[in-house]
Amino acid sequence: MKKNALEKFILVFFILFTLTACLFISSRITNAVHLNLSFEEIAQIADMIFIGSVQKQNTRLGDMKKMVFTDIHFEDVVIIHATNRSVQRDSSIITLSFAGGRKDGLSVKCSDILAKFEDKHRYLIFCFDDNKTYTNPIVGGFQGVFEILEDNTGSEFLLAAGRKAIIGADTKGITLSKEQIAHMQEGGLIIKENENKTIHQGFYLQTPASSDSSGSASLSSIYKISSNENSKYPKPLGLEGFINYIKNVALKKTIKNERFNRDGQGVFMRIKGGKIEVQNLESYVQFYPGLTAPHQSATNLFHGSSSGISDINNSFSFTPKDDSLGDLGVCCSRDLQITFEQVPDDWWSYAVFNDAMWTWNRFMDIYRKTESDGTIGLNYNDELAGWPDDDTLHEIYGEDISWGTDAAFCLMRTIESGNPECPEILESDIMFNPAYSWTDDHDLALGNSDVLLLAPIVMHELGHSWGYQFGKYEETYDYDELSVMHSYYSGIVEDGQGIHRADAYLLRRNYNDQTSILSIKDIGVESYYADAGLVNSTTDKSHYNWGDSITLKNVTVENMSYSSVSNLRIRFFLSEDRNITNDDYQLGKNDKYWYWSTFSGENYSVYDYTTTVPSDISAGTYYVGAMVTVDGDKEDDFTSNNSTSFYNSITLKVELSNVSIDKSGIISWDNNTGDVAGYNILRKTEDETEFKRINDRIIHSPNNSFTFRDKTSTPGKTYTYQFQAVKTNGSTEFYDHVFFNG
Repeated sequence: MKKNALEKFILVFFILFTLTACLFISSRITNAVHLNLSFEEIAQIADMIFIGSVQKQNTRLGDMKKMVFTDIHFEDVVIIHATNRSVQRDSSIITLSFAGGRKDGLSVKCSDILAKFEDKHRYLIFCFDDNKTYTNPIVGGFQGVFEILEDNTGSEFLLAAGRKAIIGADTKGITLSKEQIAHMQEGGLIIKENENKTIHQGFYLQTPASSDSSGSASLSSIYKISSNENSKYPKPLGLEGFINYIKNVALKKTIKNERFNRDGQGVFMRIKGGKIEVQNLESYVQFYPGLTAPHQSATNLFHGSSSGISDINNSFSFTPKDDSLGDLGVCCSRDLQITFEQVPDDWWSYAVFNDAMWTWNRFMDIYRKTESDGTIGLNYNDELAGWPDDDTLHEIYGEDISWGTDAAFCLMRTIESGNPECPEILESDIMFNPAYSWTDDHDLALGNSDVLLLAPIVMHELGHSWGYQFGKYEETYDYDELSVMHSYYSGIVEDGQGIHRADAYLLRRNYNDQTSILSIKDIGVESYYADAGLVNSTTDKSHYNWGDSITLKNVTVENMSYSSVSNLRIRFFLSEDRNITNDDYQLGKNDKYWYWSTFSGENYSVYDYTTTVPSDISAGTYYVGAMVTVDGDKEDDFTSNNSTSFYNSITLKVELSNVSIDKSGIISWDNNTGDVAGYNILRKTEDETEFKRINDRIIHSPNNSFTFRDKTSTPGKTYTYQFQAVKTNGSTEFYDHVFFNG
């Protein structure tokens, strides 16, 4: 759309801050995404935790008339907890100020949370209250606000984001109902009827076949559909119980590493040469306050069948769309191609941003890049702007706004369309919170609360830039689908390389009238699944012996391709590191795998797999790995998501079996430690500190049953024996000490 045509429209603005979210300028709805905070983090970050009923809401312009703020006033206040930072802890009326609202022709929306607050409704809220102005004063966004409802008997319960009820709480956190709740009746939760709930849409129910008769695969219990159409949850956790949990558990639990640094300054971290290398985060210091014409040229990011550089001002008649998968959806679009001003190519983040846009382009050719002009602001240009601090935000947007717990934001300019909930997007600016430390190293970030991995956060923000989880679709992060639009998890094996099947499905439906659906064969395997958020796959035990049965629970396989793939196989391995290859120890026997003869396009599967631990492996700690291939043992067109490891490791602790000793000193045992040439036996008494070998020659056996007579043992005396297995490859291993009375 040309600039002169744009001037015929009345532009309205809204701002969205997020962990990885977007600061959007629009007439209607926006979305935010935050760090996936533990409940104790939410409780202990909050300056104040209180219960209150909405008395009234009013909007006002900021001091510089560039920002609208909404003040929500709460009455009937009950303070659950307040720190010394709280400035309203003794007030009978609590006022929370949000960036966003509509005043004097200016419309700004900062968070979906504003739409959630209804007059006279009661809420339990975790908030900032330190006399600063935040785009969203709720700690963790949707994670820090709960609506309080009452049933017909007067019992009170709480609803979290997405109308899911709190049904339990313990030291691991709170547990939410799987389904949305309509109301509570006589102490039981009544599930909300939702015709648009399509949690099983695209779920591939065909059980994978086994390559042999050993092992099994069964549908994950998470995805089994209940036959009870009148499903009713048991009595939920009541308000009083939840308050006790906050006071006695969440506020008292020790947080080893606090991720939120209120006034801190983060750094860039990377492992180099075995040491952590640290650099300052980068940001532009200039800003451009005026509106300028969009760039007229851009560089093609797609390495394939794309036609090259595209003019971002091609003609496009905007028609709002509305496609969804469960609670994920897109109803906004924009004029392709989306051209981002890239950061300088000597910034460490340059390659991460490029790779993220290129990844989306593998499915639909929607992004271009161009050099930055060194400025950021509302100027009709899509911009990747680095890490501006609070002072820089104040310079750009003219108001004193603080980052809070948000990790990133994306500023978007939109125009209202025929459907006010689905505006047309004109501009996207993406920025990142400099209070956190960042990295491009997945190994450094995994399980590390001190640093954020940039790649998955950029993928999420770029999703917003093309209209994903925007407009009418709220970001509650409790989705039952895998997607790049979940909140950020440090304890999930996700490197941000690739998208999920729901992402591919919605991207194609939103832009297939502007650009072609590209031919890509992309399958993936994940060591997590979606159930009101992301949850790790697990094993049935943590310790195993050779030959033991092992069950791998809730493993996700996806097909992001538009079309079906043939002979999709999945194999499992044990590996000493997280780099899963065919050289690792394969679980099962004789190249054990499971397969689907045909796996439909844009589908996914979550199954449990039972197999056996191999015998040709040393005792120790291992990661469980999974690998998928197509057309038998071939790679697909996008290999980054073809293998993964489970987050938690297992221990292979081998013990000898059927160990015995008789009064004559004859020791018997069965070998189950793999291929051995023989054994040595060492012994010590209670008074001795070192083991001494007692056999002259290595002990052999024609089978796996061994015997040896200890001729020097004394009856009635206690000995500790140690067995040294001599492997056929020449290596040796010691096994558990065994105590005997000789």
